[in-house]
Amino acid sequence: LFPIYNNTNDFQFVIGYGFETALLERVEELINSTERKYLKLFNSTQIGAFVVDMEANLIEANNAFAEIFGFNNAEELFNLYSKDFFNSIDQKNEFLNITKERGIVQNELLKTINLFNKTIYIQINAKYELVNGIEIISGSIIDVTELKQSEKNLRIANEKLKLSELFLNNSTDAIQVFDEQGKFVL
Repeated sequence: LFPIYNNTNDFQFVIGYGFETALLERVEELINSTERKYLKLFNSTQIGAFVVDMEANLIEANNAFAEIFGFNNAEELFNLYSKDFFNSIDQKNEFLNITKERGIVQNELLKTINLFNKTIYIQINAKYELVNGIEIISGSIIDVTELKQSEKNLRIANEKLKLSELFLNNSTDAIQVFDEQGKFVL
């Protein structure tokens, strides 16, 4: 409110203005709701999400990221973890440089270690970005350690099968194979 006076300094009238705050409050509510939904999704997914700076310092990570590396949750990760997620400085620098050069990396396999010094394999997708003048890399990881172990076991089984096939093909003895019900198979 602004009082308006005439030349003799006598009060004439008041000018006032106002605006409706309901729309602004609704917009703020929508923003807060969207942020809550994003955080819920971010922290409940099984895919590890992260943001690092160009020194590979962790800026943000979700619970799945923390769990892949052996932590109970992201809070514990930030409170306790002080070393790189890479096996060596060379591995870290190669990842940072390739991501910056290409702008994006997709489905890269990375061998690293977790909190318990156990070797793990992660599949990583990452994107280089310049945000408010700050270089960052954001991305996602999936733990593929079990898949790598299954591939290894399959390779070993195939090698044994090839040796068995070689033995069977070169054997002069008669060999018969029966199933569990006693039915002739081979």
